[in-house]
Amino acid sequence: MSQPQAAVLDKSSPQIATASRYAEISHVKGASIGAILDTTSRVGKEAKVAMEIAIDDFTRDTNQILVLHIRNSQSKPMLAGHAARELIDTLKVKAILGPHTWEEAFSIADVGSQAHIPTLSLADSIPKWALQHWPFFVQASPSKYAQMKAVAAIIQSWGQRRVTFVYEDVDSTSIRVTSHLSDALNKVGAEISHLIALPPLTSSYSKELERHKQEQGTTFVVHTSLASAVRLFHTAKRMGMVGKDNLWVVTSAVTDLLHSLNTTTLSSMQGIIGVRSYFPESKPQFQDFSKRFRQKFCMEYPEEENYEPGIFAVQAYDATSMVALAVNGSNMTSGGGQNLLQHISRVNFNGLTGKVQFRERKFSTARQFQIVNVFGKIYVGLSPSGLGFPGTDDESTTYCSIQYLGQVFCSREQFRPTQTRQPLPTTLKVGVPHRSNFKQFVNTDNKDHYTGFSIEVFREIMKGFPDLRYKFIPFSEGSYDDMVEQVYKKAFSKGFPKVDDINKVLLNVSESGKLRELEKEYIVSEKCVDAELSTIENASLGLQNLWVLIVLTGARDLIDTHRVEAILGPHTWEETLSIAEVGSHAQIPTFSLSDSSPLWAVERWPFLVQASPNNYAQMNAVAAIIRSWGQRHVTMIYEDTDSTSSRVISYLSDALQNVGIKMINLVALPPLPSSSFFETLRRLEVEQRTTYVVYTSLDMAIPLFHTAKKMNLMGNNEFWIATSPITDLLHSLNATVISSMQGIVGVRSYFPESGPQFQVFRRSFRKKFNMENPEEENYEPGIFAVQAYDATWVLAAALDGTDTNGKQLIEKVLQVDYKGLSGKFNFTERKLAAARLFEIVNVVRQTCSGFWSDGLGFSENIGDDNANYVSSIQKLEQDFCSMEQWNTRRRQTLSTSTNIPLRVGVPSNSCFKQFVNTDNKDYYTGFSIEVFREIMRGLPNLKYEFILSDEPNYTALVEQIHKKKFDAVAADTMILASRLKYADFTQPYTESGLEMIVSLQPKVPAGWVFMKPFTGSMWTLIAAITIYNGFVIWLVERNYCTELKGSSFDQIGILLCLAFTTLFTLYGEKLHSNLSRMAMVVWLFVALIITQSYTASFASMLTAQRLEPRISDIETLKKTNASVGYSKGSYIECYLTNVLGFPHNKLAAFETTQEFAKALRSGEIGAVFLSVPKAKLFLSQYCRSFTKAGETYQAGGFGFAFSKGFPHLHDINEALLNVSETGKLRDLEKKYIMSEKCVESELSTNENGSLSLQSFWILFVLTGGTSTVALTIYVVVGFKKRCTRMLDKHKSVCTSVMAVVTNMWHQRRMFSRSVHDAEFPPDA
Repeated sequence: MSQPQAAVLDKSSPQIATASRYAEISHVKGASIGAILDTTSRVGKEAKVAMEIAIDDFTRDTNQILVLHIRNSQSKPMLAGHAARELIDTLKVKAILGPHTWEEAFSIADVGSQAHIPTLSLADSIPKWALQHWPFFVQASPSKYAQMKAVAAIIQSWGQRRVTFVYEDVDSTSIRVTSHLSDALNKVGAEISHLIALPPLTSSYSKELERHKQEQGTTFVVHTSLASAVRLFHTAKRMGMVGKDNLWVVTSAVTDLLHSLNTTTLSSMQGIIGVRSYFPESKPQFQDFSKRFRQKFCMEYPEEENYEPGIFAVQAYDATSMVALAVNGSNMTSGGGQNLLQHISRVNFNGLTGKVQFRERKFSTARQFQIVNVFGKIYVGLSPSGLGFPGTDDESTTYCSIQYLGQVFCSREQFRPTQTRQPLPTTLKVGVPHRSNFKQFVNTDNKDHYTGFSIEVFREIMKGFPDLRYKFIPFSEGSYDDMVEQVYKKAFSKGFPKVDDINKVLLNVSESGKLRELEKEYIVSEKCVDAELSTIENASLGLQNLWVLIVLTGARDLIDTHRVEAILGPHTWEETLSIAEVGSHAQIPTFSLSDSSPLWAVERWPFLVQASPNNYAQMNAVAAIIRSWGQRHVTMIYEDTDSTSSRVISYLSDALQNVGIKMINLVALPPLPSSSFFETLRRLEVEQRTTYVVYTSLDMAIPLFHTAKKMNLMGNNEFWIATSPITDLLHSLNATVISSMQGIVGVRSYFPESGPQFQVFRRSFRKKFNMENPEEENYEPGIFAVQAYDATWVLAAALDGTDTNGKQLIEKVLQVDYKGLSGKFNFTERKLAAARLFEIVNVVRQTCSGFWSDGLGFSENIGDDNANYVSSIQKLEQDFCSMEQWNTRRRQTLSTSTNIPLRVGVPSNSCFKQFVNTDNKDYYTGFSIEVFREIMRGLPNLKYEFILSDEPNYTALVEQIHKKKFDAVAADTMILASRLKYADFTQPYTESGLEMIVSLQPKVPAGWVFMKPFTGSMWTLIAAITIYNGFVIWLVERNYCTELKGSSFDQIGILLCLAFTTLFTLYGEKLHSNLSRMAMVVWLFVALIITQSYTASFASMLTAQRLEPRISDIETLKKTNASVGYSKGSYIECYLTNVLGFPHNKLAAFETTQEFAKALRSGEIGAVFLSVPKAKLFLSQYCRSFTKAGETYQAGGFGFAFSKGFPHLHDINEALLNVSETGKLRDLEKKYIMSEKCVESELSTNENGSLSLQSFWILFVLTGGTSTVALTIYVVVGFKKRCTRMLDKHKSVCTSVMAVVTNMWHQRRMFSRSVHDAEFPPDA
């Protein structure tokens, strides 16, 4: 086997001697391929070693010789371009591999395509349009834009809603990454809130991070080079910004090189999470490669500390192997580069990175990434294609949220930036009305501690942000509207980045019962003070794509051949970037006329002077226009060709953020024919974008607007704002082209056109321009002409015929005091002062409709003391459309050509048909449905369709929005904190809260109803004064009336009888003393008033039924141990158990109002809990038997749910307010809720109105009982007396009988003795 041969030359300069090149080639036979790498970087070093190993393997396996020529580009596009020419023209390579950056790939793509040599780029950030432009361009590295889905998934897992994106301001790659990240975040309900552009070659980024240090609890996504990331995290750690209070997520641009860092460097990245490119490291093929790689890498680069191969090494190995196989196959056939390209496209083999295959000259997009604990370098697999986070790459693994992995990431409780923060150096200024009509809500009497319900609720919310300081500031200069306006005027803080989190905390305060306690303390507990009184057409890029070489050649020719002392121009940043290095190296001042140069440029190149003011401040004007028309969401359209757009987007994002507007979409226009714009605009049409800011070249804008006009996207439903790259050249267009820009508002650079100096220049310019450029239709000078005139004049004045070196020339230029055509020429640190004044133009008319001054606002004129500045463009009485027309445009938020309706879910199992009734499948009705229809009538072009859903509960129904089954939900859906993670809600359209419904019972026991006219104390006083008056009369009259005398017991009875009978009988003629008569008259007068009052009050009570709740409050309900009812499938079940403390076995679910009523009547439940609107409905149906009792428990009202980030939610809320303020909402409530007929109203009026025995049985018992007692006493006493008399009588009879008997007995004995004596004489 022959030895492998690879000619590897690391040449840092394209100036290579021809002789040495041919000498090199003559020693090597066989086909050759080229590679352009930055071999001074870690990426280039790994790729170089891996490519050499691949060539060795190919030669060993095939016994074929393939020569590899490597050139060092030093990451400079111009060197890459020169290297490509050398490889193709001199070394006759059959293909070129590399480089790793898009800017370098861009510089060699056209060279390869023109020579029909396949160019295989290893850059992972190639724009989609690149392959369409260059037929021999191949993307040999998988695109990693899909990692943004992984980043979004991580952010969603931690419940974050706003992200600060940190990128490097060096190329156009960042803007494409920004666009993909924005789209991914939008899909999970998050957004990019801030953009931080990091300048290159800076040792510290404290200036860029300082502003965000004050916003603890921030989520940062970092997409920079590894070198910039190391400096960034070192600075952030030193500033205390790396820790549990901030979440940092880094992309593969950083993590793919973590293996090259030492422990000391990694220590500054403690707690950072990363997304890393995945490749299988456990396979034997990689283990063998890794062993050989480490040996070779260590020998070639001993200065490196770590020798492990990374993703760039394995990708370079696979790409080289693929090209080698294709070259070997194509040698057998003819066809040159086209044939080789076909073989490359058909390559299919298993490489180190996995399956290697191409589709349409693109490597398959990376779909799997690893989640990295940066400091520990521990990895957990992830698939962003809708699967989630697995613990391994096993196909059977279950996918879930990152917080459930149980890995080395912090738990959700450990990371809660909305609740745990470091003390902030600034204080949130909170306006408080100095004078409130209701002290219970806002009480500022105590200057040291404000109180009141609203103040305490605010304090309770801010407890969820313990380290966010705030200060109450009293406001006494106007109404509440004036106070709120101070937020806009910056008197109080605005743009707080955690508004959504505050809303969640507010809902939690409400649902936890804390809001109810505060309401009790400050409102419900108030004592009633009256309680006693109550009753592009060319697809070819041409020479413009070789601008690097052309500009560079031109600059070197001017310096080396013409010996110029200074260079003026060019007008673009990319061209300036090309010659700034050349000029600074030769110490020749370069005066750039580009208005989009980054701020760090003059720091990097000491001989670069920015001779044109940058126009970034125009983004503030754009934001002011958008805010004037009440728009809330913006789509930016930019040109995907250079890095300028990334800076513009950053400035626009900040400007929009300052006025409360979101940039929801970024649209990159490729340099393709205008036919490609149709699909781009069609997507925007479908996605319902209506406000567009266009920042492109004029050549790109013309076909864009032409396509938009053909698609009817330039009418009354859309807002188009053109920026200065377009408007500054409007004067060069003809009327036909201008006609496609109807309705567009533009922001144009300002320069004074009325002065005599300009008029002289104008005449000279028109004459000379016409002679030199007769093909042009318009000869008027614009901003570029006057800026070039001024810069040339200043430079000429500085030279002034004297010999000076570069530094002296720059110093003289900076000292020139000149008022030119464009205004005052004033330099600061080699930069012309930024533009602060712009014109607002009507594009079609090309007329100035007003001016905008940074810090002042809009005005109709400038330059005099009478200029009147206003904050809104609608106050300018110029040729903009009327406010009514603009309001119409605001309401019409969708294009009339949009045919995709919103899918609106409707529940099929609503317990209350009055809110949602789906019985009629052709036309749904109900209060909630009709309110939704009424709102949508205010947005006539927003189409929708109702879709019936059989989800078991409303939370599951709302969750279907998150699952993309529905776009919205129209139902009686309560706004809850737990549901906000699935959808965004409108403002509530009903009252909020829960109410307890219980049965009614008579307010007092029916038998004692006669006692209710007077209170107990009144009855006691009446009884006492009556007895007292009776005593007085008795005492006075007893000396005149014998009837008032007798025993003590008799006199007490007479006194009481006399006292109470005087209430009803006049005894005046029987009284003998004037004293008693006087007491009697006054008492009768008082008694008359008392009896009449009693009669009136008693009659009123009998006429109006007096009922009261059977259970007065929740404490009483709990004491009765009764069950409670709620609507089946509603959130109330959770509220009853978690907040009110009812056990589950005491809860009963019902589906209809009839079931509620039946259960309450039967005693199955003691109470039922319903939302306020449903409680109204229930009580209107059962108006006589039930009532609400206790307090109203705070909970969210009913709202309509929409998908997160829905761009027209603000307009829907506005339409809802209009429905409410016009009275339509009240009418619908009357129709569907309050008009419900009381099902108990048919009860007999006689039954309700007649007085029954039940009302007076106590009286009957009293009088009957009294009479019975009297009768009983009478009978008993009478019987006793009769018995006594009878006993006395019987006693006398008995005595007589005994006397007779006794007498007879004695007489008998005397008779017997006499007879005896008679029969026997003594002398017989």
